[in-house]
Amino acid sequence: QLSTVRELTPVELTEPGRIKRVRGVAYGTKVSPQIANRLVDSTRGVLNHFLPDVWIYTDLYKGKTSGLSAGFALALVAESTSGALLAAEVT
Repeated sequence: QLSTVRELTPVELTEPGRIKRVRGVAYGTKVSPQIANRLVDSTRGVLNHFLPDVWIYTDLYKGKTSGLSAGFALALVAESTSGALLAAEVT
């Protein structure tokens, strides 16, 4: 059983470090696989000018398991030399 936390302590990012790797996923539902591939190519085209260790995977859903609406997004996580993780998502 977990105890209740009454107050959160703030986190201070005093040593952000330098970005050493980026991981991510481009995903879509009920859209062409070409859209996710274009997201990956465009993102790698920008990020590879700054660092070589960039891996972005694609994940596509279609058919009845993909829900009722179409859409796509990109989620990235960058890891720094100090171990800090920075995340971003674009829909």
